[in-house]
Amino acid sequence: MALTILSTGNVLDRGTVANDNTGDTLRTAAQKINTNFETLDSAVTNQTWANASVTNSILRYDGTKFVATDGLLVDTNGNITISGTLSSDSATITGDIAVSGLVDGRDIAADGTTLDSATASNTPHAIVLRNGNGDFSAGTITADLTGTATTATNATNVAITNDTSTNSTHYVHFGSATSGNDGVQVSEDDLTFNPSTGVLQVGGYTVATTNTALMDTELTDSAAIKGINQALTTTSDVTFNTVTDNQANVRELAVTTITSTPSTIPSGSSGKYFSLRADASVVNINATNFSAGDIVTIADTTGSQKTITFDTWSSGVRVAGVDSDYSGVSVTLAEYGVCTIIADSSDLAIVTGNVS
Repeated sequence: MALTILSTGNVLDRGTVANDNTGDTLRTAAQKINTNFETLDSAVTNQTWANASVTNSILRYDGTKFVATDGLLVDTNGNITISGTLSSDSATITGDIAVSGLVDGRDIAADGTTLDSATASNTPHAIVLRNGNGDFSAGTITADLTGTATTATNATNVAITNDTSTNSTHYVHFGSATSGNDGVQVSEDDLTFNPSTGVLQVGGYTVATTNTALMDTELTDSAAIKGINQALTTTSDVTFNTVTDNQANVRELAVTTITSTPSTIPSGSSGKYFSLRADASVVNINATNFSAGDIVTIADTTGSQKTITFDTWSSGVRVAGVDSDYSGVSVTLAEYGVCTIIADSSDLAIVTGNVS
């Protein structure tokens, strides 16, 4: 609204040309001048803005007078504070805009997309539309996620890493369902795997490993196969096709032929059967190669007697069925005879069979 201090009635009439005596008289002109100043004074010096309580207030003309505008303030540094509504058909702002409050509006655009154009489809640069449950559709999301994924209907793949070096305990995962969504279960104490050592443990005992020496050590302790023992004591029948150890099938004697003299039964021979051929006439049983409970069987397959000698058995050798103690260092195996030697302890051997 324009300032209308000079109304039509207060405009000085200066005549058509100079000194043509057609303009206002001096008195009339003075009255118009006074009226214009009174109007200006009334508009400028009114109490509404002269006593305004807001510092840095801007004056505006309301059609009859100037009044203070508390909603638009300009301080001495040129900073503008607006507490009302800023309306503009078009405005270009160069630089950063810092907003400490709320920006209320639906037409603020980012990359040409307004706030009211959200979509549920995977559209580049578009604002994502959520439904009433807060769900939304998205393509690939690259981010560090925090929280728990309670469902995974569409999560059919997981990242697989061939890890053979991490030296830490990993937990073997199980689920209770074969399809759909299910929680993953682990057993903290009962079933673990270490990628670095290749050791699979059940209840703290190694049941599988790529380290042969470790497995041999573990299996020397009967507790290491505690779980297997428990399984075999159930009422259910357990059927094996073939059961073998480091000697042979456990239902068979591992056969070793002896063809030279003298020959010594080596350590680790417990459970073996030794067949003496024609050139073998003397076989030595050395106590250092036997542990308590070791058993070997020797047979003479020729028509001549054989001699079995015993070394370093401090308590000697006893022949089964002989009343008196036998402390000799050798026995004679009869033609086509068979005998069994049992290490009763680390210093006592017992011989039974066709010996004298």
